[in-house]
Amino acid sequence: MRKFRKFRKETVNENFVIARWADKKKLPLYRGKTINWYREFPLDFTTTPIPEGSATAGQIDFTGQNVEATVDKYAEWFKVTKRLKMTGRDPELKSRTKSLGVAAAHSIDRLLMEEVIKNGSIPIRVDELNKDDSFTQEGVIDTSTGNNSVTFVDASLNETTNNYWAGGHFAVWYPKGTNYGHGSQVSTFTAASDSIVLSNPAKASYDNTSRYRLVVGTDLSASNVLTGAAVKYATSRAREWKFWPWPGGYFRIAYGPQVESDLLDDTVYDRTPDWVGDEIRAGLVKKLWGVEFYRITDPYREDVDGTQNDDGVVFCTPLMGQHAIGIVDLAGNSEPKIVIRIPGSQTVSEPHGENCTMGYVFYMAAKGLNAAFAINIMSGASGVS
Repeated sequence: MRKFRKFRKETVNENFVIARWADKKKLPLYRGKTINWYREFPLDFTTTPIPEGSATAGQIDFTGQNVEATVDKYAEWFKVTKRLKMTGRDPELKSRTKSLGVAAAHSIDRLLMEEVIKNGSIPIRVDELNKDDSFTQEGVIDTSTGNNSVTFVDASLNETTNNYWAGGHFAVWYPKGTNYGHGSQVSTFTAASDSIVLSNPAKASYDNTSRYRLVVGTDLSASNVLTGAAVKYATSRAREWKFWPWPGGYFRIAYGPQVESDLLDDTVYDRTPDWVGDEIRAGLVKKLWGVEFYRITDPYREDVDGTQNDDGVVFCTPLMGQHAIGIVDLAGNSEPKIVIRIPGSQTVSEPHGENCTMGYVFYMAAKGLNAAFAINIMSGASGVS
């Protein structure tokens, strides 16, 4: 029985991909359901030597912002219409437990993926890698018309069609001013005022100490596939924007099977051997171009208007450094569990004791911590329309 309990836990944990990359916080007992993280701003650097004899020169301020998320409960269960023996050797019990573990892990990874794509990443289109193209805008924040935490105004957004930028992905990413690291999707765009309304409000009004990037998925199609050139461009921007890499100096990409299939047409990627070793169990496929490539089963997809849709033509592939997302500590009180209930004398709903139930349950708070440490590569996939 003890071995089977361990198996129930491992069937969830072994299927994580994105959850392994998150900053983890414990869920304390009796402390409410709000979780707080701290988003750090980059430190200033200096090239000025300290005067001899000075004891106070060189002091700087360490700054950042608090980020909050609310813990919610998630669960699914089903009836088993015949008695299952409570032994770790029962193949049917293990098979169904495995299925529940995969479903629970995919749920957690999807919640994290949604958060990092919608509220915690810098957007890039594979067909418009540079700034200031038809569907890509990048520039210094303009405060002349009075931005606030929900409405962002900039004269560079000078399209004449209302909602032109609606559904687009927005991020403040450089260098470290007010709302540094803030990401959001766009709810509406008003052409007359060059203003967008953000679905994820910022902590404070915008000032002119940072840059922003805004990308909309309009006209992305199956022909705009992910390429090695796009990955290398995203990697170069990650280094330019001073992402914190993972151990070994790598950034990490999580891609779905459709995107991977297109990337296999890149001759360098295709001829590089797959990764071997224990890390393959965590989904690691390759190490190439300064990136570790991980497979996920359920990629995040959108329609061209930014609406999440598992059949959407736009694939959002995150390239991430450290501290991009946060999650409740899975080793703490919120640990996901697979629960099996056998009917007994006190089971009111089962008077004849014919059914048992199996399910999973977990408590979850996912948060995009820092849009300055993740890139959302927006592409299509061949054969998907």
